[in-house]
Amino acid sequence: MKKLVLLVALGLLLSGCSGGDNRNIEEVVVENQGVKSPFKGFYTMEIKDFSPNKVYNFEEKALMRNIHEGLYKIEDNGQLTLGVADEVSISEKDGYLVYDITLRDDVKFHNGKDLTPADIQFSIFRFTDLIKDLRNENFEFYKYWVNLLDGNELKGYKKGKVEIHGEDRIVLFLDDFYGERITSSLLADTYIIPSEGYSLEEQSKVPVGLGPYKVTSVDENGKIFLSRFEQYYGKKPQIEKIELAKISKKEDRIKAFEEGSLDMIDSYPGKDKGEDYKPLSGDVYSLVFNTQNETYKDKDLRRALGSSVNKNLIQSQLFGVSGGVVETPLSPLLNSFIKDVDVYKSFMPEVSKEYIANNPQIASTPLNIAYIEEDNLSKAIGEYIIDNMKAAGFDVSLKPLSWPSFEKNVITDRNYEMAIMRYSGNVDPYKILDRFTTKNVKNVSDFYSFEYNGLMLNDRDNYTQMVNMVKSEYPELFLLDPGTSYKMSERFSQPKIYPYPYLDFSSIKFN
Repeated sequence: MKKLVLLVALGLLLSGCSGGDNRNIEEVVVENQGVKSPFKGFYTMEIKDFSPNKVYNFEEKALMRNIHEGLYKIEDNGQLTLGVADEVSISEKDGYLVYDITLRDDVKFHNGKDLTPADIQFSIFRFTDLIKDLRNENFEFYKYWVNLLDGNELKGYKKGKVEIHGEDRIVLFLDDFYGERITSSLLADTYIIPSEGYSLEEQSKVPVGLGPYKVTSVDENGKIFLSRFEQYYGKKPQIEKIELAKISKKEDRIKAFEEGSLDMIDSYPGKDKGEDYKPLSGDVYSLVFNTQNETYKDKDLRRALGSSVNKNLIQSQLFGVSGGVVETPLSPLLNSFIKDVDVYKSFMPEVSKEYIANNPQIASTPLNIAYIEEDNLSKAIGEYIIDNMKAAGFDVSLKPLSWPSFEKNVITDRNYEMAIMRYSGNVDPYKILDRFTTKNVKNVSDFYSFEYNGLMLNDRDNYTQMVNMVKSEYPELFLLDPGTSYKMSERFSQPKIYPYPYLDFSSIKFN
């Protein structure tokens, strides 16, 4: 049985034949409003490596989506539309998903090079073991591509293949293991980069992509300068120049905003609809326990610590109308994928007190929670958590770490006790829940379950059982979706909000 799905360039249908003329008119208007004046934004955590699709923190992800694009785009409603592909047909054949892709003929990279099928092939091959001297394990979702395209046949994966036909057509034969929905979202998350004339070092320092903005420079203070890509194939943004200053301290950002040297500032708690906000962001803050640490191997301790935390109080005090309490690894935005989840009352201080009564030595055992000191929300959440835990009788302190130190000690070396993590949202619940599989770089708790690994392999849509299995072991206390809450200068409109990390500069307009 063969299934055929045909997608067309929806943007062209929506804008009509006069799209080019409309863009020209818009640019004339923008010039009259002072387009040369840059939009001044900020970021908080040091960025040393711009390599496409490496494992990013949430800020890096939000920035890189302005620079890079894939075959598909993920819209603000979570749906896929065509990106640099002009037409895609999807069929099933002999255990493969076959993506027959025709590229748009008006797409250029930031370095002026025309997009070719060879660039698509190269960008995908980066994730496999098919390119010499490239460590694919540094890339997010690399194991998906290894399974789809360069799989181990002994484990049941079929080695896929790529066919290039002429100057604008490429056909991907991908193992059908993950199914169409997950595979297509993976293509949306896979950034396309030039196959030639672009070294690994250049990728890390000055990224070259296909997006509406390009990186022009980074100064000695870490300020990132973006400019509108005038040869962008889609609708050009109004804002021509973007400047992103590294400002880690909240008080410094407030001062800069008040003085007019920032046009946008994070603003929590969200107070009313007059303040630019959306209720949910897709991201999830978690308190992660190091289950390989001798102290935290005790599941009852993990449960007792989590039971002392009043998440509803944190949400109301820190986030106001923005954000929401979560009880699973998934933001409430993805609740439609799970049902009959074992939801229990998480704030149960009596459980904490009972544990301490039965294990009195824990009351005098110093415990600590690591957090990223540049992330003001992590610090604020952490302060509420330790107040709750101390009230229950635990001896807990906060341990601030700079982002590079946090990345090394917590994420890479697993040298920590507890840590506050902000996990980036994704429209695909499978990719979120995959982080609990063994050896996943995002499995910071080192949660291990042979049964869970098997479920991810053999029952990929059973998200309810996945969630229940994780919750039963208490590797994390799932805290909050922080939502989004911004204040903008009077010159600019608010950005469009997406259910994953993407600060869409192209959606910001002059007022």
